[in-house]
Amino acid sequence: MIEDVFPHLGELVVEKILGEDISYFAKRLNLPENEIQSVHRQLPLEFPGAPIIFDGFSTLDLGILLKNGKVLPIELKLGYTGLARASVNKMLAPCSVSAHTSEYRVSGKIFSILNRNFDRKLVEVIGGSQLSTRIEGRIFPLADEWSIIARNSVISSWKKLPPDFNSLQKYISIEDICSNYGEDKFNKLISDLLSNINYYDTWLANNA
Repeated sequence: MIEDVFPHLGELVVEKILGEDISYFAKRLNLPENEIQSVHRQLPLEFPGAPIIFDGFSTLDLGILLKNGKVLPIELKLGYTGLARASVNKMLAPCSVSAHTSEYRVSGKIFSILNRNFDRKLVEVIGGSQLSTRIEGRIFPLADEWSIIARNSVISSWKKLPPDFNSLQKYISIEDICSNYGEDKFNKLISDLLSNINYYDTWLANNA
């Protein structure tokens, strides 16, 4: 049961580790360490100026704000199942414009969004607008390059049978991130994240 919890904590854990050890991520992403300004979690997506919006589920797991003013998006997939080539290719189906009658909305999975798989109708709607995010009220365009943090076994399977990614993605192993961080530090980080929490009040009391 406890093993099922980690994928849900993953974003927060990686954000904390990234904040403490920028040099590790800079090396894995082939970036000069001084190019990284800050790390952010759960960032919204938008096409500034275009008459279309994303729903609330289309957010970046993590984003690294770079000195060039762009944000490098990172998607986390920390499960063991549902990530074979065929399943991922379904997630890469081209984004389109949803059937909402009141407004234009982007219809598509986050993999497809970051992979820039846009059908003709969506391309027409967004025009020249760049895929962007917003940090503290300011708009920043996303870098074309993007990264995926996943399990060793998943990355290995993708290398053997690659999904239809656009070749601008980089893979980072969650096991490598955590082993580099250190077992004792990792266990303390998890303990600190889960300590002093009233689980009943957090999960249930507000819904009573």
